[in-house]
Amino acid sequence: MKSRLGIILVCSLLVLADGAVGQERRYRKHVQDMSPTEWKALSVAIGILRSKPATDPLTYEHFVRIHGGGSEPTEAGCEHFSELIWPWHRAYLLHFENALNAVRPAGTPVITLPYWDWTEVPSGNNCYPSAYEDPSSNLYDPRRNTHQQPCAVPWPHQDIEDKLVTNDWQEFGGGLPDAGIQGSLESGPHDTIHPQYIGGDNRSTRRAADDPLFWAHHAYMDLLVAEWQARHPDAPHCVACDAVAYSSDPSVGPIKVKDLLRIDRLPMAGGGTIEIVYVPKGKGIGTPEVFLQSLGMLSTARAGAPPIQPREVSSFIFTFPDLRGSRLLLRLSGVSIPKEHPYSGAVFIYPLGGKFENSKAFLDKYEVGRFSEIANEHLMEHGNHALMERGVSVALDLTAAANRKLAPVAGRSYILTIVFEALEVGRSYADISSEVRVSGIRLQRRDFAVTEDIKLTPKD
Repeated sequence: MKSRLGIILVCSLLVLADGAVGQERRYRKHVQDMSPTEWKALSVAIGILRSKPATDPLTYEHFVRIHGGGSEPTEAGCEHFSELIWPWHRAYLLHFENALNAVRPAGTPVITLPYWDWTEVPSGNNCYPSAYEDPSSNLYDPRRNTHQQPCAVPWPHQDIEDKLVTNDWQEFGGGLPDAGIQGSLESGPHDTIHPQYIGGDNRSTRRAADDPLFWAHHAYMDLLVAEWQARHPDAPHCVACDAVAYSSDPSVGPIKVKDLLRIDRLPMAGGGTIEIVYVPKGKGIGTPEVFLQSLGMLSTARAGAPPIQPREVSSFIFTFPDLRGSRLLLRLSGVSIPKEHPYSGAVFIYPLGGKFENSKAFLDKYEVGRFSEIANEHLMEHGNHALMERGVSVALDLTAAANRKLAPVAGRSYILTIVFEALEVGRSYADISSEVRVSGIRLQRRDFAVTEDIKLTPKD
């Protein structure tokens, strides 16, 4: 993916004349633009956090438990399945970055988390950023999946662009807390890169943050959220603006969603703010910064969608609508949250008379969307049985991909096919079939004023 935003860490803590804390600016760089000194500082700080005794409140394991859910109130587990995933992780990244800087040795540069743009071919021999493949570094994790050369792009650039086009926050970022409505950024690249591409500790939320590559992945997710917010300044910014998004940093206290919407004014201890600037790939500190503002969220998938019985390949016939001035949306309700084995669903549209083929050529030609569900054990352990039973709602905007790949003709019949597959290397559909559930499916045409259901007829 071409370079997007901008950040670097001059990290000068401004102190106003009256002694009040001002603003600190931090610049987060692309993984290929980090200097050897910056990589070493990051590795050393992670090593220091890992070496601290368990009784110390500032350990790497503490941050792993914050994400995975531990026994303490400050270790309640990461937010997923709603808009809270993005402000929660935004605050979590900042909390961890602050911890790294709290332990960095004197004389070393201020530490910021690099971002891994996985729409580009990875630089390492095992198809990860090369700095994370050095066994002598604290950034290394031997439990990751092994990939064959030549390295493939983990997620296509155009698919991300298709997601960024929508001006509906809920479709992109997610819906109300506890409603179980995922945005396409979570159910797509977020839930795919973790278990399928990285694997190892990233197979589930429990130990994902134990792999240092986790932070580079989520820094890029945060960059994409910030970019969506910058592209759609007139869209609503949040559904639950006053909800507490993050409460695991005692130095700051509970932070609300509305206080995490602007990455140029994030809360810090002492009452000041921190500005994050994501530096575009190949650009230096002197490059004009991109100041981003975050925005909001919208609609909900309607209840009562026709139920389906998920199979490995589920197909439906429909008549393509006139999409001039409209969008084509796929809404799935009651999508199960797996307890053990992550899975994904790929969505295809192709002309009636065609036949689904499990081949790269067919995928490249007809795939119009994808969603994933990552294993999440801590939901049950922390008492969220209702969400586990109800499942989540997933909304996919198929418009851009369908128009680009099909050049569809309004009034003609097409086939919509959803293919479920295991995300873990070496597993098949038979291994995940008991965990896959979808209670309803809706294909809709939506314009600025009207949402219409498109009839789906199951295909034998």
